[in-house]
Amino acid sequence: MIKKNSARKKSALQSFPDKAQTRRRTVGRGAKVNDAVFKAAIDLLREKPFLDISIGEIAAHSGVHETTLYRRWVCKEAIFIEAIFADYMKEVIPIPDTGSLHSDLVQWMQEAMEFYKSPLGLSFIQISGYAAQDPNRKPVLRSYWNIRVKVVSTIFKRAQQRGEIILGIDSAMILEVMSGWMQSRRIMSGKPLNRHSCEQLVDFVLGAVRHKTK
Repeated sequence: MIKKNSARKKSALQSFPDKAQTRRRTVGRGAKVNDAVFKAAIDLLREKPFLDISIGEIAAHSGVHETTLYRRWVCKEAIFIEAIFADYMKEVIPIPDTGSLHSDLVQWMQEAMEFYKSPLGLSFIQISGYAAQDPNRKPVLRSYWNIRVKVVSTIFKRAQQRGEIILGIDSAMILEVMSGWMQSRRIMSGKPLNRHSCEQLVDFVLGAVRHKTK
């Protein structure tokens, strides 16, 4: 029985190309599998649009068997959205703390803007649209969103402590306005995404906030 199992394992491994075979031997279970799959997904996204990438390609680049990917993720969009989220979590941008609400928001927007302007950022926008249609993937999007809300909420709490604004500001709504504006410029209007345009939007948003608090 032991010899038969060994023979089967050897035969299965031989069906893969040498490169994928070597990678497959180094991939373990659990978190290691996720890391390998997510890295492969991100690497492929840097090369071409996600619509041109198959689950089979992700499996070959990660060294994880394709059937394992189908067991863990119902579709490739689920892999990509989790991969981008995991990549974002690895490089969490420090919350701006310049001493001014205006400059904090401009700095935060510039950092977010660089992400949206990148090929990976564009892929994130596209993939999010697909993932939003799947109820099983919405919790991943919510987790990503909640982290961003937390960042903006912290910026506004500090501004409240400095006396720049009063309590009761809906920071999540402000984030929706700013994120929607950046995504709209990235994929629809084609208008500039730069520091000057960020400052203009922040002026507009804060003007509305301060008008409300008077």
